[in-house]
Amino acid sequence: MMADSEHILVVDDHPDIRDALARYLKEHGYRVTTADRAQSARQVLDTSAIDLVVLDIMMPG
Repeated sequence: MMADSEHILVVDDHPDIRDALARYLKEHGYRVTTADRAQSARQVLDTSAIDLVVLDIMMPG
């Protein structure tokens, strides 16, 4: 599967989970941006065209 244009934002406060998911998605051809908190994710969403957000719903705050 070629996924050259899909840009995924991974938001998780646990670096091991965030990095593992980002690595998996990159290995499958996706462009991936990561964020470790909601504020960072909002900044990415304000400045980048994101096709999909994978969000940890159990983050603090």
